[in-house]
Amino acid sequence: MQNKEVASIKIDPMRETADIDETNNTWGAGAAPSKFQLFKMRAGGAPARGQSVGSNPMQLEKKSK
Repeated sequence: MQNKEVASIKIDPMRETADIDETNNTWGAGAAPSKFQLFKMRAGGAPARGQSVGSNPMQLEKKSK
């Protein structure tokens, strides 16, 4: 049997527990971002799906007063 060093440890890789903070579930090699973190970091700064861009007519009316 060879002695080897542990490179990394990941707790609950299949997400079977109700863990809200997954950032503290790994040790060693950098943790891969979650799907939600990837969604938030969308390239190009494009607005999220369903998010409006710019002011709506009610906001423009309020600014004009």
